[in-house]
Amino acid sequence: MSVAVRFSPQAQQTWDSLVELREYYLLERLDEALDWIENGDRRSRVNQLQSPAVLPDGSAWVIPVRARGVTWAVVWNVTGENEATVHGIGRTAEF
Repeated sequence: MSVAVRFSPQAQQTWDSLVELREYYLLERLDEALDWIENGDRRSRVNQLQSPAVLPDGSAWVIPVRARGVTWAVVWNVTGENEATVHGIGRTAEF
C-alpha cells in the first residue's frame, strides 16, 4: 500500500531551494528516501525521535541521506490514513 507524501511549507522551501541550486545528486538521494516513505519500506522507519513537546504527534521518523560526504535528514511522520508529511529536510548539523 502506498501513501501520499506531502511537504510542510518549510520542507517545500528547502526542496525548492535545492532545485534552484541544481543539487540533482542530492535530490535523487532525497527522492529515494521519499519513495521509501511512499511505499512503506521498512528503511523509512529505522530511526525514530520522540519529543511530545516539540514534534508533531510526539514523535517522528528520521531518514539519514548521504550525498557527497554530507549527511542530510528527512524528518517525517504519518499524518492521515494514507498520508505522510515531511516536516523537515536539512543537513544533520541544522537539526
